Amino acid sequence: LVIAGDSAGGNLTLATALSLRDAHQPLPKALVLFSPVTDFAWTGDSILSNSKRCSMFTHSILPSGTKQYLARHDPRDPLASP
Repeated sequence: LVIAGDSAGGNLTLATALSLRDAHQPLPKALVLFSPVTDFAWTGDSILSNSKRCSMFTHSILPSGTKQYLARHDPRDPLASP
């Protein structure tokens, strides 16, 4: 089994692998991640430094997308921000 995901799908791919690991289940043979979102708490410097490089995911729009994606879930949960 190989699991792949892009953007938030990359986040879900990582969360799935972590959940399988924590449940002592067989792990995928590989994960394929394309620009995965790995930090919904936005703690890294790249959120600001890359904001002008991308017309779709800017520093001003990411918090509202995060709110929709996570609802009220803690962005620092390892399954939300692997």
